[in-house]
Amino acid sequence: VMASQLPNLFKRTLSVSLWALFISQEMRLAPESTQLLFWSALTHDIGMMHLSLDSPLGVEQVSADEWLYQQSHVYISCQVLRRETDFSDDLIVAVSEHHERCDGTGYPEGKVESEISLYGQILGLADSIVGIYYNRFRAKGLRWREIIPVLELNKAAYLHRSCEIIEKMILRSELPLANVVEGSQ
Repeated sequence: VMASQLPNLFKRTLSVSLWALFISQEMRLAPESTQLLFWSALTHDIGMMHLSLDSPLGVEQVSADEWLYQQSHVYISCQVLRRETDFSDDLIVAVSEHHERCDGTGYPEGKVESEISLYGQILGLADSIVGIYYNRFRAKGLRWREIIPVLELNKAAYLHRSCEIIEKMILRSELPLANVVEGSQ
């Protein structure tokens, strides 16, 4: 349903799911934990489908009311998931925390590191890097590797170990830097 109603969100959700999977595997989490993270990533933005499609999602300049409206997707996602008996409490907690930040700057509750589950921290980081890439970098022709300085500047907001893991994964993948040498690809 998301693929047909909100195809861009669907693509981003798949990217978040892959990053969450990669992070959990790199951290050598148990298979059950990796599976939980993957499913929480697949479902974390399901509440967006219940918001008005005319809402200015993704627009830089939004009013305070529009921003609060956009934030409500977290609560809606959790409500939808609670109706299903197949989803664990840990999965629903991860979804509820995917916009929380370790430094207390997130929403909906402004939790700090010790209050955010490991799953919520990993999902939040995966969602953030995908958001950075799709909202700012992709349109400018920048690559995933160029997210590293952004992560470095914002490490306090995320699970420190996860930031290091993402940096290592990107560097290990040998993604080329753009324009290192004039005319290079």
